[in-house]
Amino acid sequence: METKYKAFKSKRKFGVEFELSNDLDLATLHSALVKASPDKTVYQHNSWAQTDNNNDYWHIKRDSTCGPDGKTKQIEKYGYEIASYVGKGVTDILHMGKVAEKMKKKGAVINKHCGIHIHASADGLTADQVGIIMAYWVKIERTMFQSCPPSRRKNKYCRSLRRRVPVRTKLTPMEFWEKIRPNNLNTHENADKKVSVNTVGFAGSQQGMYGVKNTIELRMPEASLDKADVVNWIRLYLNFIETTKKAEMPLSRQVANVKDTLQILGLQGVQNFFILSTGLYETKLWFLNRIIQHSNMPALVKEAKKIVKDISRL
Repeated sequence: METKYKAFKSKRKFGVEFELSNDLDLATLHSALVKASPDKTVYQHNSWAQTDNNNDYWHIKRDSTCGPDGKTKQIEKYGYEIASYVGKGVTDILHMGKVAEKMKKKGAVINKHCGIHIHASADGLTADQVGIIMAYWVKIERTMFQSCPPSRRKNKYCRSLRRRVPVRTKLTPMEFWEKIRPNNLNTHENADKKVSVNTVGFAGSQQGMYGVKNTIELRMPEASLDKADVVNWIRLYLNFIETTKKAEMPLSRQVANVKDTLQILGLQGVQNFFILSTGLYETKLWFLNRIIQHSNMPALVKEAKKIVKDISRL
């Protein structure tokens, strides 16, 4: 068996959106973010519909979905969304984790209505490649949901994609993309965006729409301002895209177990044994422990515990 060293090398651009409750006012959030990321400009907007693309700054806006009571029409009960600048590489991943942690120390609060959204740039990806990426996502989606709290599994803002494509139907990458791609390409108030992985931006870019974010957005994770969660979610998602973008179409879209999910995420070898870098090892262990903590499926928990035990011996 060949042994390979594997490190996180993705240079794919990304951005993160942190949803927060309304315990702090807009001015206080702005001040705290300026102090947390002093090398970047911070803008604040009163409009929930504000959208910024390809920016090199942070911006804060109101969000009607993540206040303490959830979705509301009462502006005073809105929560907030903090959207990052466009980042790339390990340095920016670590910085965004540190910013989240500093915001928490300044009094920023999350609730069960909040999530983290990670936009990965789709620049350079073809429709065939996105079809393959999404085919692998559908295969691991159940296990990914099992690594999240129950509040995310039947959440109307990150619905499952699995039922959109028949499991037993053999499809080419383009056929898969045609079946799973969103029909509604509107920027706001669009139900097609509110799924575990949102491809509205990529689909709009493919049609030459002006001003869209050419991204593939992970919407599954629950909100967190813990550095480890922020860093590992970004690293895990980008590593998944880099692992699957050049892969062959999966032979089967049957639900993946924990081991197969790790392989698809690029955190475990298939025929080769991987020695993971410190960062990827941290992400693998973090992900397995999330399954142990959150899953309501005993078989997955048992499998995750066994893998943790085995890798801890190495």
